[in-house]
Amino acid sequence: MLKKLHTSKVLSAIVIVAAILVVYGWIFNVNIFKSVLPGIINIKFNTAVGFLLLGTAVWLLEEKAEPRYLQWAKGIALFMFVFGLLSASQTIFDFNAGIDELIWKDDPNPVETKYAGRPSVHTSLSFAIISLVILFIQSKRMLWFCVISLIGIIIVSALVFLNQFFGSSFLQAIPWLAKTALLTAILFLLLSTSLLKSRHLANFKLTFEQKVGVYFAVSLLLLIFIFFAISDNNKQRADSEITIRHTYDTQLMSERIAKTTAEMQSSLRGFLVTKEDLYLNAFYNHVTAISRELKQFKKLTEINGEQQVRVDSLSQMIDRFIASRKILISVFQAGELTPEKLKVAANEGILLGGSVKNIISDIQRHENALLEIREERNNKTITNSNRIIVIFQGLTLLLIVTTFLIIYRKNQERNSAEAQLKASESELRKSMENLAFALESAGIGSWTIDLITGDIKRIGTS
Repeated sequence: MLKKLHTSKVLSAIVIVAAILVVYGWIFNVNIFKSVLPGIINIKFNTAVGFLLLGTAVWLLEEKAEPRYLQWAKGIALFMFVFGLLSASQTIFDFNAGIDELIWKDDPNPVETKYAGRPSVHTSLSFAIISLVILFIQSKRMLWFCVISLIGIIIVSALVFLNQFFGSSFLQAIPWLAKTALLTAILFLLLSTSLLKSRHLANFKLTFEQKVGVYFAVSLLLLIFIFFAISDNNKQRADSEITIRHTYDTQLMSERIAKTTAEMQSSLRGFLVTKEDLYLNAFYNHVTAISRELKQFKKLTEINGEQQVRVDSLSQMIDRFIASRKILISVFQAGELTPEKLKVAANEGILLGGSVKNIISDIQRHENALLEIREERNNKTITNSNRIIVIFQGLTLLLIVTTFLIIYRKNQERNSAEAQLKASESELRKSMENLAFALESAGIGSWTIDLITGDIKRIGTS
């Protein structure tokens, strides 16, 4: 009992000290105290105050000398329950109660924060649940609720910790995990554990069947996460293949457009030199082809706004080029093409052709850069997911081994009890036989023993 009491107080004290440091970090703008690591979500000022209050409430719960401390703890818990529900309701029902920055203003442009100063829904609901645990922790009927709630908060906080620690992984598919600070998850782990170790839950014991059921349920939950992670990894690999294919198609289409543009120029030069309609027809065929290719190119890049801008510029440039070449053809056919006009048209063609090549090169470079970014992101996600899978596999194996050990020890206890029972029956049989023999030796007659009921009867009597 003393050990559990001591552990609970130590953990709650750590939470209190950490919360004070965060408040200090906000007041004196010490970023390391607000986020632990640079570039990740800050723990909000309201969140730090909440941990300070709940940590104090847990400490007061362990004080047996003064009964009023328990009332203070429950008063704090009631306040935090209302705060947690109100804070979560703001986000869920989209309204502003004016409590987010009531005490302290948030940083400008905070990381992963939609509402300045507001704790995440996970943080707010966890505050409310822990507050309920403190309010009901003395009720024997509510012990199961308290324990299950605390274990649930520990599991969710562990997921938040893994998500923030590893960064890109399959856990990012759960949006609200990314909106909770790393330090918040750590403090929830400590606070929930301190309550599980409190003197009020010290007498909570699980039966053999309940232990096996709990371990089995947690193992099943871990397996579900493992399957989810494997499925997400497969999606990431498929996404990489799609990205590679998309990049290949984009490069191929841009090369086709560049080639068609060059062939269009070549056909025009052939017509101007030979005056043969064969080259003129080839020119207009290339115009039709490049128009079709540009439509396909726009459809291919429609999911990328930046590339769409480049493709639109390319399309406008080619339209201008085609329009200028058609004017050149009309002037040539009218016999009005002078050397000066031809020189101007040639320079214009060179300029437009160079611009088309530059835009195509820019599109190709951008597509290659996107491919590298996506591949790096997907590879990082797969690598981190595999690391988390290994952790979950280790925990699952540990739980399975623990379950088997519990079953084995229970079986050993049962076998030991059966052996003791058989030994007792054997000793009882010998004692009864000795008693019957003693009665017969005393000349009292013959006696029989019913080993099932333990009755001793004289032979010949009813």
